[in-house]
Amino acid sequence: EIPSLVVEKKLQTRGHHLIIIDPLPHDGLNRIRTESALEQVADLIHVSLNRFQMGVAINDRAYIYGLVEAGYSPQEIKSIREYDLKAQNITDEQIDLNKAAYAQRVQIGDLTVVFINTTRISYLNDLHTLESPRQVRNLLIISQEKGITTEVNFFGKPDYVNPLQAGLGGWAGGNPQRSMFWGVSGNVDFKKLGVVLQIEQFEEKIETILSCRKIL
Repeated sequence: EIPSLVVEKKLQTRGHHLIIIDPLPHDGLNRIRTESALEQVADLIHVSLNRFQMGVAINDRAYIYGLVEAGYSPQEIKSIREYDLKAQNITDEQIDLNKAAYAQRVQIGDLTVVFINTTRISYLNDLHTLESPRQVRNLLIISQEKGITTEVNFFGKPDYVNPLQAGLGGWAGGNPQRSMFWGVSGNVDFKKLGVVLQIEQFEEKIETILSCRKIL
């Protein structure tokens, strides 16, 4: 996965044959495919995936929603998600922090908002999705450190993702027919974010919440 046409051209001029495994769109470059990276590689080397491996692939491209639709049991989904979190080096302490932050979530319109002082937030979306795995609901995670926003992540309905990436940059991925994600590092313009999310006075609402609570 090399999200740079410049680098690719340089390697090709040096005689390298490139096969790009790139299931996600990057800034200014979108070569999104329906297959996960694991499926693409397996196809290239003519390897059949077993049920667990296919579950990992489905999880990568369609998350919990895709696993449910593919007929994976709750225990299988739990095992696959635990494997994913372990691969990301998510610790028990980080999972506990995610749980505590999710317990203090707030609702702004149809958007669930969580504030947390880490960018290790994968388990937050697990908690949110597993509450209603057949229904896509919008989740916004605002990571802060010493009062400064360090990262913002959105998980939910695909209609929001392209406008978010177009308006605020960052990364995105997921299934355009079901659920997608978007994220951006650094201090975010919450007024602009509110416009994209179609929530009136979003910046003021966020500031009000932040002024009267401790970020976990």
